Amino acid sequence: MTDIDATRDAMPVADKATAPARPSPEIWWTLGGIALFFIVWTLGHLVIGRYLPPPWQVIAAAVTHFFDSRYFVGLGLPPGGYWPHLVSTTYTALLGCAVGAVIGTLTGLGSAHSNVIHQITRPIVAILGTVPILVAAPFFLIWFGVSENSKIILVAFYSAVVLHLYALRAVEHLHPSFAESASTLGAGPWMIFHRVSLPGSVPELFGGLRAALGAAWGLAAITELLGTDRGIGRVIITTWGVQDIASMMGGLLLLALIAVIADALLMLARRAATRWMPEGAL
Repeated sequence: MTDIDATRDAMPVADKATAPARPSPEIWWTLGGIALFFIVWTLGHLVIGRYLPPPWQVIAAAVTHFFDSRYFVGLGLPPGGYWPHLVSTTYTALLGCAVGAVIGTLTGLGSAHSNVIHQITRPIVAILGTVPILVAAPFFLIWFGVSENSKIILVAFYSAVVLHLYALRAVEHLHPSFAESASTLGAGPWMIFHRVSLPGSVPELFGGLRAALGAAWGLAAITELLGTDRGIGRVIITTWGVQDIASMMGGLLLLALIAVIADALLMLARRAATRWMPEGAL
């Protein structure tokens, strides 16, 4: 092979190494979906009118009243604009979901490995799982008072039921050969649980956690609608009294943005916790 041939053969490799990385096609589809959302929103404004403000008006309200708002204070809301209400709703959703996830995961995994625990929890979960969560919300406010505790308990209640079912099914979906192989190699019940059942359940547990967290934002806001002094639900019910739809939707838009960020962080945590899985399985 001549020097010219060797140089020619090496050129594509060099070009490939120095070529700038192209954006992933998924990014363009995501941006297209966002653009389509705002286009449909704008068209909806043209059809519905003042009861569906255009995107720019809602965004302006969200930015104007984010950290400070004399307008909100004049309506009887605490000072600080949207910020203290976003913090309150986020705290309720995250803490309630975390508490419920721990309880539900422990009872679900316990039910999968113990027939006694399964027989005890099965009727409880069956009853609680059939209770419409929106119907249960007023009772939580009556039982635990109009406070942060009632909101957190409501979110934890729903999250525990969801994670119990996901954890139970996650273990049931594991192939029996995994536990049998571990037992053959001398692993006891605790070792099988710790090294086989728990790691194998992680992908489905994250799916349940994602579902529970997605619902937690709405549950927290709905509880605030029924009567609390802080939270995005409080902002919505207050601004509704003066027919300020833009400020109502501004609060929802900010809460949705926080929810999207929380979901993205949860997916990053899932990817880190399931590095042992094939890339296409996530």
